[in-house]
Amino acid sequence: MPKKLFEPKLQYAQDDIAKIIRSLNEAIDVCYNAKSVDHERPDTFDESYPFATGYAKSAMRETQEDLRRVVEKIGAKDD
Repeated sequence: MPKKLFEPKLQYAQDDIAKIIRSLNEAIDVCYNAKSVDHERPDTFDESYPFATGYAKSAMRETQEDLRRVVEKIGAKDD
């Protein structure tokens, strides 16, 4: 019988970290693709610099909370 690579709580932490990485990659893509847009065209708001700034800020806050949960799951100290 193959040996498990990780304890169950560490596997959950790995899954959470993978989700965090995906979220940050999405935020990076939004920021990378941001541009000056014509404010007369409301269909382009999600391509604007202000949108990208808000999206990135939200992703960072979500990442902070997700990482706190990971720390709690693995029993590490949060400084």
